[in-house]
Amino acid sequence: MKDDPKNAPQKEKRRLRDILRGVTNRIAGRNVSPAILLFVINLVLIYPLMLISLKDLGPFDEMIYIDRGRQLVEGNLPEFAGNPFLALLYAVTYLPFQASPFWIVHSACAARLILFSLTWLAGYLVARQYGKFASPLIAAGLLVVSPLLTDLFLNPSDALFAGLSGLTFWQVLKYYNTRERRHVWQASALLGLAALSRNDGLVLFALFLLLTLLIALNNERSIKSSLRAIVAGVLPFSLLVAGYVLFYGSVTGNFSLGTAKRTYMAFEQGQPLQTQPEAGNLTIEAQLQARQIFGSPEENGYSIFRAIRRNPSAYFDRLKGIVTSLPSTLLHAYDIRLGALLFLFALVGVVELLRKKAYLLTAITLLWPAHLAVYFLTFFRGGYLLLPFFITIALAAIGLRRTVASFDSRRYKMLISFALVVLCVYGLADNKLAIFLAASVFLFGIWAVWIVLSSRSEIVNRQLFGLLVLMCLGLILRGAYPSPGFRSLGSSSDEQAVLFMIDNLEPGSRVVSFAPGHVLAARMTYVRFPEELRSYDTGEELYQWLIENDIDAIHSINLLRNQEAHIWGLVEEQIGVHLERAFRQDPGDIQIILVH
Repeated sequence: MKDDPKNAPQKEKRRLRDILRGVTNRIAGRNVSPAILLFVINLVLIYPLMLISLKDLGPFDEMIYIDRGRQLVEGNLPEFAGNPFLALLYAVTYLPFQASPFWIVHSACAARLILFSLTWLAGYLVARQYGKFASPLIAAGLLVVSPLLTDLFLNPSDALFAGLSGLTFWQVLKYYNTRERRHVWQASALLGLAALSRNDGLVLFALFLLLTLLIALNNERSIKSSLRAIVAGVLPFSLLVAGYVLFYGSVTGNFSLGTAKRTYMAFEQGQPLQTQPEAGNLTIEAQLQARQIFGSPEENGYSIFRAIRRNPSAYFDRLKGIVTSLPSTLLHAYDIRLGALLFLFALVGVVELLRKKAYLLTAITLLWPAHLAVYFLTFFRGGYLLLPFFITIALAAIGLRRTVASFDSRRYKMLISFALVVLCVYGLADNKLAIFLAASVFLFGIWAVWIVLSSRSEIVNRQLFGLLVLMCLGLILRGAYPSPGFRSLGSSSDEQAVLFMIDNLEPGSRVVSFAPGHVLAARMTYVRFPEELRSYDTGEELYQWLIENDIDAIHSINLLRNQEAHIWGLVEEQIGVHLERAFRQDPGDIQIILVH
């Protein structure tokens, strides 16, 4: 019997409906699929941050890190303090683009994609280990609505270390949940890579061993088994870190870690300026003032503790300033619009863990970020507070789930409402309208969810509905994602300056500049303006310094003219005499001056 043609459209509709239902069931039936979907959505929303041009790159740390990848490909190994695993990442992203004049841009784009994926994965996998208390998809939703991961790109070293330390913590939690010692081995290996990405891994290693011991004593209740767990925690990390140090030493003859000098430099750069200079490089000014207060690095043998002993009162004044500004720094690091809400729900998450008597898990969770205390000794900035972002996100997911599920608890409603009202009042009183807006919107949203949910019967759908509403509120509060656009590499003034250096200077030429970015992008040798030039009186003295140091060109940007006006005056004095202004763009914003 032939099918009736009139029924064909209906059959086609049913077939399409069955296909859609099958796809939906597959997504719902596999925990990983919704997470992948959220990741792809997040990636699509932020992809303009991956498709960047030269002006979007940090001219200091970020470009220095990228250039280390190029140098690694050319056979120059970074010392341990030079973040060798980060250099390896950029070496991998440099190789496909090494023939391009804009290799540094392409390498950065590829690395940003990798770093975003790594940190997103770390955040989600950590949240999965708290699955008894909240669905990891809530944490995935928080990653979508929060700008935390894109903020981490401001310093690639932060992003790589955060991702690897997050994966390490994921394995620590797996050991806690499964009692399988193989997770200790894996955690130790991941932490070794983290230490090769950032020196903080050495501090975190001691904390990792402590937590491993606590979990082992709780799980295995045997000294012998606990010692085996400690051995598992020590060996992979030691093989990676010591192995690289020995390899570097055998190639270069230098077996030093290099951490003492780098840490001491950070200590000096973190000195708050007691007198704000009218002009000058603020980083250099901080170092000079630190030497006046604590003595020179050589006098202190590059020991921070020795420097502090010279003037403990000055250090404690500095520490007091850091601690006093910590709440504000924390809020701004986690985005002031969402930061207060994230920490409120994270606090609820901690209370929920304690309410469920997960005491050891709570201790592990709260102790892991303790390695950040090392920054109170050196250089403290908001970006460091993002390193344990995965813990904040996981705890906030637990707190958010608890909030939505508590529509029958009058006491809990009053407590969370009171906390949000306090945030509203604080936002108004301290003129932080972003906090007021976020707290008031969430207060209204939570009560709307509770009112609607109280009339529904299916508890699973009730919670999912409530979480969906709150995630939508989070997207609204987050603000706009970057607008998509097109780029044309080579059209901007900074990219034209790079092309000029490539076309007019020999590869590896020595170029002195205030910032290394453009110089490294052109594959030239960067030379920093030293402080001694500030004491020179004439342009002729400057020219003699240029000749003695084999300088081929001067790269000038506004930062040089604004912060080193005296040095720039000496340069201008010699233009037309021994120096030639060969490139000038954007009314003098970028200049290339050749040395004859």
